[in-house]
Amino acid sequence: MSCDSRFYNGYYIQNMKPEELIYEIQTRLAEKSCTEKEQKMLKKILPTLKKGGNNMVFIGKLKK
Repeated sequence: MSCDSRFYNGYYIQNMKPEELIYEIQTRLAEKSCTEKEQKMLKKILPTLKKGGNNMVFIGKLKK
């Protein structure tokens, strides 16, 4: 995987190609520990991702 992630000024930022996110979602769906709630959410997201599309950027604020 070549996703880029870093911490910056109290935030966690991750940049990921759609192909990488598709792979991660498919891997998680195949795991027995994936809950029904997670499966529902991931199956809803998966068809919205297109190979060769724009990268996804995830930003999360860190709490103390």
